[in-house]
Amino acid sequence: MLERHHDYIYTLTSIANGQIIEAMVQPTDSDAPFILRALGGYSITAAGTSGEAVANLPALLMLRFADADNNWLQTARTPGLLAQTSPTNYIPMRRHMTYPAQASIRFQLENLSGAELTNVVIVFRGVKLFAGGYGQPSPVYAPTYPAPPRCPVTETFQYVVNFSLAAGTEQLNTPINVNGDADFAWRGNLAVRDVSVASSSLETLEVRVRDVWGKGYSSDGVGGGLGAWVRVQRLFGAVPSAPGLWYPELYIERGQQFTVDLRNVGVGLTTAGQLALDGVKVFTR
Repeated sequence: MLERHHDYIYTLTSIANGQIIEAMVQPTDSDAPFILRALGGYSITAAGTSGEAVANLPALLMLRFADADNNWLQTARTPGLLAQTSPTNYIPMRRHMTYPAQASIRFQLENLSGAELTNVVIVFRGVKLFAGGYGQPSPVYAPTYPAPPRCPVTETFQYVVNFSLAAGTEQLNTPINVNGDADFAWRGNLAVRDVSVASSSLETLEVRVRDVWGKGYSSDGVGGGLGAWVRVQRLFGAVPSAPGLWYPELYIERGQQFTVDLRNVGVGLTTAGQLALDGVKVFTR
């Protein structure tokens, strides 16, 4: 079986202080089973203004969720399951949970944080499972390291994507072209703001990544396809000591092209800078 990184993105307009939402469902896509490995999310404050920003979810946004058979995995709504300490530090599951294709993740939320939370985004992070691997055909783009006797040799390398978007604009189908000399194993992500650009911010930048076949690494469980948008600092870390990580890594064959879509949803805020794709070149001998 092949494991392919995937994030399911669930959005909620608001949840008032003290409010309980008991019947919430995150559908899974029809193309593959999903293994849930980590949880996280964020809320968007001052949305639609020049002060728009992304905040970690508080520990007292209580969560309870169920397995694929609708059995609750906690006796009550529980604190801390969504409270990331940094934007890319997702909360790992002690035991991974598998959900069939075209199933659903049932969950509840209760807000005891003391304040209303607006524009809440819940991230169910894990992998999709596909047939294939090591010479076997696969329904998705999923190459990997060459098998013996072709011994791979790796060398640290970064590809970069420059961006500059005015408020309310998009930069779609931006190519990530892998050089023809070696494959590339993409392991980590970093987003850097261009400090020389006035009023530049990463807070309002959203991103989605697609493979050679145009398939996204995120979805909302309804459409799939191109992928769901994620605020950039939840996928591309903002500091080198805490990069965003793919798991498993994304392997791209030499001469192939991934694409990244960017959009600036802010008001009056430019977003300019660089995305760094950290990994290794893979040579064979």
